[in-house]
Amino acid sequence: GDDRQVLLNNILTNLNAPGSMLVVSGELGAGKSTLARIVTTKVGKHTQVVSIQAGLFMNCNQFMDELNANLPDANDSRSATNLTAYLAELETANKNMLLLVDDAHELASEVMEMLWDLRANHAGLCIVLLGEKQLQHLVEHSKPRKQRSEIVLLDLLPLSSEDAFAYVEFKLAGAGFRQPL
Repeated sequence: GDDRQVLLNNILTNLNAPGSMLVVSGELGAGKSTLARIVTTKVGKHTQVVSIQAGLFMNCNQFMDELNANLPDANDSRSATNLTAYLAELETANKNMLLLVDDAHELASEVMEMLWDLRANHAGLCIVLLGEKQLQHLVEHSKPRKQRSEIVLLDLLPLSSEDAFAYVEFKLAGAGFRQPL
């Protein structure tokens, strides 16, 4: 409902831009996580999707641990240097990586700086950050001005009353609740 399909189309279009970074912000319960799950089903087979759920003040070490846990062959320990090698391997195989970070407004600023560095060095890496409104401020102030124009900022509008009701029904059905509301 509302702008969700337009926003989804915009995200999918921007995923094809090399080295893109998309920031989707919206209020709590606006459907950012649901949108992220839908995006993962729409990418092609040439794209490896890695999803991370950010935690409060998640630092670089915690972020890398979470990232490594979600990569194939997670049993081998990857540092940022080894991650760079892994991304290079993907690029050699003509594959891309889509890194989806939900609740990205919870990330420490050092993680944002690391993401900018990864993005600058790997054209095959697309980053989608989803979070509350303060995420835009975090992203805009984590990189020098010359690269700020390279961010695609997308706002997820609050759900209308009708769409909020449909969203609650959808979430309850996903949890097994089948009775009428």
